Amino acid sequence: GPDVGPLVGPDVGPLDGADVGSDVGPVVGPLVGLDVGPDVGPLVGTPVGPDVGPLVGPDVGPLVGPDVGPTVGPEVGPEVGPDVGPEVGTSVGTDVGPLVGPDVGPVVGPVVGSEVGPDVGTDVGPLV
Repeated sequence: GPDVGPLVGPDVGPLDGADVGSDVGPVVGPLVGLDVGPDVGPLVGTPVGPDVGPLVGPDVGPLVGPDVGPTVGPEVGPEVGPDVGPEVGTSVGTDVGPLVGPDVGPVVGPVVGSEVGPDVGTDVGPLV
């Protein structure tokens, strides 16, 4: 092998490469990926990320989210919060409101009413 390989390789390689690759690839690929990935990832990730991200995101997100979320959350939260908060708040509020309302309403109602009442009453009174 070591003596013959370099002599035969250039002639045989292009012919047998495709056949050998399809057989060996699935076995060797993951092993090479684990070694090469950490080195190549940061270099490839930056230019390719914006194009690949939207395609892969829906599938990868749910798998990675539970592990990454708690770790990244405290750092990302304050930056993303002002933009994400109103969107999430609206959708969650609509779903949670009817469930919480009956319990919270009687407690909060009188407090809010006493503060809002005089202003609203003056505006609404003449109309009603």
